[in-house]
Amino acid sequence: MHAVVVSKGNSVRKMLQNRDFDLLIVSGDASAALCRSVRSSSLVPIMLLVTAYNDAVVVDGLAAGADDCLPRSATIREILARARALVRRAAYSRSTGGSPCSMTFRGWRIDCLSRQLWDPAGVAVPVTGAEFDLLLAFCRNPGVVLARQQLLASMHVGRASPVERSIDVHVSRLRRKIERGSADPLIKTVRLGGYIFLAAVTLESSK
Repeated sequence: MHAVVVSKGNSVRKMLQNRDFDLLIVSGDASAALCRSVRSSSLVPIMLLVTAYNDAVVVDGLAAGADDCLPRSATIREILARARALVRRAAYSRSTGGSPCSMTFRGWRIDCLSRQLWDPAGVAVPVTGAEFDLLLAFCRNPGVVLARQQLLASMHVGRASPVERSIDVHVSRLRRKIERGSADPLIKTVRLGGYIFLAAVTLESSK
């Protein structure tokens, strides 16, 4: 594993334009702003290390496009474990092998192995690793109320309460991509319960 350390946001953006990276770890007071800038042109997995680890900071970071958020005081062991999980998800997305299955719902299609999403017109829709994990959990459990803790477990991004509450941010981002202002929602919030996926899902075996 090879790491590159930079201290300026402009340098980060320039490197991402010229090289492929498996993971971006961002630390500092302007981490959310940098994350937002990077996410506008790249789907590289992003982990934020923040000084003030609370609901507001975590939700702001995830809303900016981060896939995970940890306090800077976290142990090296936990940081490495989370980093490996993010890299592992990204590796699935880059796979070019045959797909064991795909799922369709209301004209949308997702591929379980390549971790890609296509809209009803057949256009690929970019999603982050966290968003795809959520969508996959919903598609595997249509019509079932999934608690935030269950959705968090499907994302493998942590167990702390602030992160659990950040599920709302990830779901909001996913909704904007697959509902696009439709009057017929795909994901419904269940008060004191979590979320439920309303569409019928069809499983297609590989050909």
